Amino acid sequence: MAILSDFYAKQNDTAEAISVAAVYDDGSLISEDLTGATVSFHMRSAAGALLVANGTATVADVANKILTYQWLTGELGSASPGNSPHQAEFQITLNDGRILTVPNSSNINVHVFPEIA
Repeated sequence: MAILSDFYAKQNDTAEAISVAAVYDDGSLISEDLTGATVSFHMRSAAGALLVANGTATVADVANKILTYQWLTGELGSASPGNSPHQAEFQITLNDGRILTVPNSSNINVHVFPEIA
């Protein structure tokens, strides 16, 4: 699984979580063991305003290094659909305290589209 570069959602949706595989730029899985690691999700608007700070994410699949963040009510509602894409990342704190950010050479583009009604 390659790193997720784009995520698409409608304003105020919460059903579909954002998930990524923790991989290096070449697409190979990171070598660090994620057992017991803590993961935070961060997202800022296209204008640079922080929209999600230290959102509680999870390691959904340790073996395949899958990280997941479940949207909370209102987070995509405040994401100004006309100003996307917004930028996001996952920050992993390993058991020994080292920090690894995914992706580390770019950001995830979060595209939010306005609701019709």
